[in-house]
Amino acid sequence: DKVDTLTGMIVAGERPTGSRDPFGMRRAAQGVIRILADLPELTGVGRAIAIDGLTAKALEAYSGQPGLADAPAALAAFLGERVASVFEQRGADVRNVRAVMAGQTTLVPLTIRRRLDVLPEFTDTAEFKQLAVLFKRVRNIARQLPEDAFQAGEAAGLALTALSEPAEVALRDEIARRTPAIQSAVEAGDGYRKAFSEAAAFGPAVATFFDDVMVMAEDPAVREARLRLLRRLEALILQLADISEMVPQSDT
Repeated sequence: DKVDTLTGMIVAGERPTGSRDPFGMRRAAQGVIRILADLPELTGVGRAIAIDGLTAKALEAYSGQPGLADAPAALAAFLGERVASVFEQRGADVRNVRAVMAGQTTLVPLTIRRRLDVLPEFTDTAEFKQLAVLFKRVRNIARQLPEDAFQAGEAAGLALTALSEPAEVALRDEIARRTPAIQSAVEAGDGYRKAFSEAAAFGPAVATFFDDVMVMAEDPAVREARLRLLRRLEALILQLADISEMVPQSDT
């Protein structure tokens, strides 16, 4: 009922602005989010349900309506703000909320909650702080390899055979070794304490890589392999959070 109310209002062109929300859209959205985030306690069901799937189903009832074309994007933006607000009201650090939500293509409140529950255990550790600063550099340099080129290469199964320096080989091996635990948590929607622990342990290997390796090598094959390596690391960690969002401005 709450999802149907939201989708109907959005299709009709209604948008809450400032303190104006005559139809209680914010209240309805927060109700949906809280139900999905607290599903295990409310129902005994631990399933992580994406809001996007619910809104997509609800939008089917408005086929042919004039406002339908703009509704999915408007709903996503509105609900994203509400998800962030719910967890900030529950006491989550604003930077942690931003980091956990930054890399996500769908809104899954229970998954966000589970990540936010364990993330504070790591944010003040030296290794996590080191990785957060380095990850900002990883993201900046990795942009030199366009996302579509990276995805095409991954789909084609391109191997990193051009890597030969000890530091880059070590980072490649670290990624291979730590990927299963992180991927397992992402697929299960649980087990994030182990996943964040694995992610934080990347710090030394990434630091050594940047100390010993010139990413933008003259040899195109070597340069692409190094950029692809950073893209793989970036893609892996972004499944948990964009931890570069957690770096204080003075540290960037």
